[in-house]
Amino acid sequence: ATLTPAVDPFGGSIASMALQRNGRIVLSGWFEQVGGLSRRGLARLLTSGEGDPEFDQPLANQGASLAVSETGE
Repeated sequence: ATLTPAVDPFGGSIASMALQRNGRIVLSGWFEQVGGLSRRGLARLLTSGEGDPEFDQPLANQGASLAVSETGE
């Protein structure tokens, strides 16, 4: 997935990104949506760059740091 700075599909800003083994990207930051999906502070992008509709885990405190485990999760 590539991010184009001229386009703001997040409705806010990204604080952290982590790449999973499956090529998906997990994002955290100060945002309320990702690619038209309602996501508060935590979202995942598919390998196509679109928001993952199956990943919906809102954060209580937006802007958290991320880490990917050895299993890729």
